[in-house]
Amino acid sequence: MYFSSILLFTVLLLASVTDVRNRKIPNWLTYGGLLLAFLLAVHADWAVFEKNLMNTIKNSFGGDSLLVEQFEAMNDPEAVAIVTPVNTTKAICGCVALAIPLLLLFTCGGVGGGDVKLGACIGAFAGLESGLSILFFGHLLAGLFALLCIIRNRRSAGSATGIPMAVFYSLGTLAVTSGVLR
Repeated sequence: MYFSSILLFTVLLLASVTDVRNRKIPNWLTYGGLLLAFLLAVHADWAVFEKNLMNTIKNSFGGDSLLVEQFEAMNDPEAVAIVTPVNTTKAICGCVALAIPLLLLFTCGGVGGGDVKLGACIGAFAGLESGLSILFFGHLLAGLFALLCIIRNRRSAGSATGIPMAVFYSLGTLAVTSGVLR
């Protein structure tokens, strides 16, 4: 499991608590999550840049220079592989690609504004492919939950206030990042 997955799941758990209690997801949480996701992605890009720079220096100086030894001591590019599966480009694409369909749902009244920002945060952390899987399974689970509520002749999770989607995004994230749905 990537470190970014743990951070995403933490953001989603906090969002779930506030979404269930107040039917609101605070901006500080979604914007803070977006900032963290982009910082991790930039860090991954920087590590790749440093690795390429180190290889160029090795090739230029024969691999035995003091500068090469200092670069290798400063940063271990292999350690970045456990931080995040996405780079900056994938984070931006995931953020935008997940926000667009949620914005369309928002205009129809299907989700709230916090859900849109949380979806963008998921896309920034997970990238496009995993982010779409998380949203798909989150909405599938929410739909099944709503169907069960209708079958049991109850109002769907407070129909006037809607379904707390952060809970279902959390479940989708857990399933996708743990490898259950692969």
